[in-house]
Amino acid sequence: MWWKKIYAVKLSPDSTIHASADIIREVHQIPENQRFVSLPTKDKGVDVNQTNLFNAQANLWTPIAVDCLKEITMADKLMIIAHGSDDSVAGLNAYDFSIRLSMWGVQQVGLITFRCCDVGRKNFLDDLHNECKARTPGISVGWFKGYRGSVYGKKISSTKSVEKVYDKHRGVKGLFGGKGTKKTGDKRFKIVQGTKPIHIEDTRYLLEPGDGEVI
Repeated sequence: MWWKKIYAVKLSPDSTIHASADIIREVHQIPENQRFVSLPTKDKGVDVNQTNLFNAQANLWTPIAVDCLKEITMADKLMIIAHGSDDSVAGLNAYDFSIRLSMWGVQQVGLITFRCCDVGRKNFLDDLHNECKARTPGISVGWFKGYRGSVYGKKISSTKSVEKVYDKHRGVKGLFGGKGTKKTGDKRFKIVQGTKPIHIEDTRYLLEPGDGEVI
């Protein structure tokens, strides 16, 4: 694994996101001080069952807080686990999400990868790039990555999981899932150079000579 550390933020706290996030937590063995969850609140329409579900997992995830990600570096990866659309993550547009990144203390990060449906379909990642660059101070990001469809995640061993991407959402409650045409290869996701692109050999995060920092 190339990344020095992997951090995870779990938004949209419901059974679907909890299940998907637990696969990621277990497979990547993310320490407690590197995994965070947003607190459910009544104004988000979270019912009693979802609140109880969060409480049952309170010992597995650290409640998100101001500056909780201030230690993250360009050698690290940040995974965002949430419900998504082609123009939002957990109901946040690119501008609002950039504000959250600043609130969490993110000043630099090698990769922000969204384990969310549809985030890579249109321009959300490009818009987030621009918002991170426009912030004062700016947020240095090597790369952004997001799926171009509905995502279905499955754990296949203690150290490995797979994500299948489909054209359409399957429309039923449960783990990320889809229907219609299954996407393969680079058609599954969109990758956007960040505000401070980095070149990482033997990965998909490559730059032309002189275009960025070699890590």
